[in-house]
Amino acid sequence: MDLKKNREKVLLDNSIVLESRYQAAKYMFMLLTFFFFLNYFFVGAKFYDDIFLKTLPFIYVFFLTGWIMYMYFFTVYKFTFSKYIKLLIMWGLWILFVLFLLPFTWINLNTF
Repeated sequence: MDLKKNREKVLLDNSIVLESRYQAAKYMFMLLTFFFFLNYFFVGAKFYDDIFLKTLPFIYVFFLTGWIMYMYFFTVYKFTFSKYIKLLIMWGLWILFVLFLLPFTWINLNTF
């Protein structure tokens, strides 16, 4: 079996693709969690405040994105749902994402 046929066989199997997406989302969530709390620690310690205060909102958005991806692929991988329930889960996680971003928008509203 050559590489092209082997890769095609693996990519056509939905369970293997879903498991690899779940594993990738899990590793990305762990990495982004580490970066977020490391940045948060540096802000609390006032270590290079000018750099880490400016990067904290971006790292927070990356952290939330990793969390949303992990939660979606975790629920889809562990449980079997129909296509419509998966869409409903995606919309619910999108609403949570927007709700968790609101504290950063409220901070900027006071400057106007």
